[in-house]
Amino acid sequence: LDCWESNQYGQCTVPDQLGPWSRALSAGYNYTVAVRQDGVVLAWGLNLFGACNVPSDLGACVAVASGLYHTVALREDFTVRVWGGTSAGEGVVPPGLGLCKQVAAGWQHSFAVDWAGTVHAWGWNTAGQCSVPQDLGPCTEVDGGKFHSVALRQDGTVRAWGLGASGQTDVPGDLMQCIGVAAIESGTLALQADGTVRSWGDLPIMPSGLRPGTSVDAFGS
Repeated sequence: LDCWESNQYGQCTVPDQLGPWSRALSAGYNYTVAVRQDGVVLAWGLNLFGACNVPSDLGACVAVASGLYHTVALREDFTVRVWGGTSAGEGVVPPGLGLCKQVAAGWQHSFAVDWAGTVHAWGWNTAGQCSVPQDLGPCTEVDGGKFHSVALRQDGTVRAWGLGASGQTDVPGDLMQCIGVAAIESGTLALQADGTVRSWGDLPIMPSGLRPGTSVDAFGS
């Protein structure tokens, strides 16, 4: 694992105990969290509100997602754990949440996609970012920005909801079938099935030499 750019809080100083391989990685607000090959979760960098305080009883995990001040983890038994900031309810897993296959985090809201493809969202809902559309349908992936959310449906189409002042919820009409989505503060990205990335909202210009990829992620502004 290599990390670069700002290292003011040690968020790019990879711990030696991480080892040469990792299952999953997520970059939050000045902190980083990763899942080792054996399922152990490590977090380093700025530890506001305990975002880096991995619970001692967490157990082995398969995925992690980092927000502004909180971290969401998907355990090997497909249950969800959250720690860190709870001021907006983002750190409180909804009662009755069943087994899940994907987790994500916005600035101060959290997500889980269960095995039926249903998207669950909780936390900060100032602009409706946690108000999952009733007609959304089964999804494979979800992510959140500051005040908006985006989901990849099982048929490869994309839906976004919440604050759209910068156009971040305006999914392009000519968007092709997609295989991945991501959100930053006021922007949205989608990875199309041909490996190209599309973006909309308040986003930097995509690099002209960007090569086809297999996944997409983003955080910050």
